[in-house]
Amino acid sequence: MLLKGTSVDPATAQVPRVNPVQGNPTKTESINGGEYSARAIILGVGAQYKF
Repeated sequence: MLLKGTSVDPATAQVPRVNPVQGNPTKTESINGGEYSARAIILGVGAQYKF
């Protein structure tokens, strides 16, 4: 396996949610906690014929 997944504990997550309104800023919870993984199947085929 080339890529290994990772796990981010929600208690230690550090990316805050974006507040879409201006004004009195309020503290929001972090949103990057959870399980992350990626998978891909790549297949390449080539052929050449000359006569």
